[in-house]
Amino acid sequence: EGASVDAIIAQVGGSRREIYRHFGNKAGLIDAVMQEIISEVAATVDVLAAPRARAKRAEDCRAALLDLCGRFVRMILRPEMIAAVRHMVATNGAGAEVDALWRAGPDRFQRGLSEWLEAQHALGHLVVRDTEKAAAALPSMALGSFHTQVLSGQRRSVPDDEIDAQVGYAVDLFLDAVKPARSCGPETSDACPAEPVADEIS
Repeated sequence: EGASVDAIIAQVGGSRREIYRHFGNKAGLIDAVMQEIISEVAATVDVLAAPRARAKRAEDCRAALLDLCGRFVRMILRPEMIAAVRHMVATNGAGAEVDALWRAGPDRFQRGLSEWLEAQHALGHLVVRDTEKAAAALPSMALGSFHTQVLSGQRRSVPDDEIDAQVGYAVDLFLDAVKPARSCGPETSDACPAEPVADEIS
């Protein structure tokens, strides 16, 4: 237990006395980290509603996705998130904790992203047949190998410029796959295709 707590302290700062005074024990610390992650994901999912309302042009989708995926990658790479995952992986029988962390973080984000993609499809900005698969694929592309590198200790952190470059590449690659074959939507007289087109993502 001591090594795990020391690893968490090394990531988030503070001392063992402060940790136990504020959180009671290691389980309390992990629970606090999870609650913070839940709050951050909830705030990010709420942001999804704003681009949905104002994305009146297909071009707005790129800016929205850059923002959302950037938030997601930075959330996953936060020191306290990495420390929590390391602790759970190293603890026997931590499957339930890992599952709860997944549902509170990445899974919730993906569900919100899926709904956003569905809305953009309905507007004719994007053509996405399976929004759930697309919402799982895009964050994975945006994260790349960063999570594995930091989790395994190959590197302590990832600079913002590297994150931005990876996120930009992933978003552009994704949009190339889901862009409509022709202009359509409320600003044009053309109707959006009822059936998926060849260059969509499935």
